[in-house]
Amino acid sequence: MICIGTNALDGYRVQIMKLIDALAPGHRLIFMTPYNAQAQSDWNSSKLAVFEWTLPAKYKYVTIADWEKVAGQHPAVFAGTDGVHFGGVHAGDVLYAQVINQALKVARMKPCK
Repeated sequence: MICIGTNALDGYRVQIMKLIDALAPGHRLIFMTPYNAQAQSDWNSSKLAVFEWTLPAKYKYVTIADWEKVAGQHPAVFAGTDGVHFGGVHAGDVLYAQVINQALKVARMKPCK
């Protein structure tokens, strides 16, 4: 599972493609979409999420863990934070783990590379 997060640099597409190309046969890959409550559509983290969503159509062994969507539906876990990190908020820990678990369940049903 790859969680680039909100720190996506300008070369994120190239780096993701390197990961996909380097993935050994017999494996699957999960990308977790980043979440930032303040992100605009022109931010790299927002563009990264859009790009990640294009990957499963091209690579059947790629799954998306949609943290961006789930986190956005639970603003309470970010109360008093920077809108990205929920450290120390137990409900955030649980929610994050649930997103990972769901993605693992989906990924195991997909073919390997």
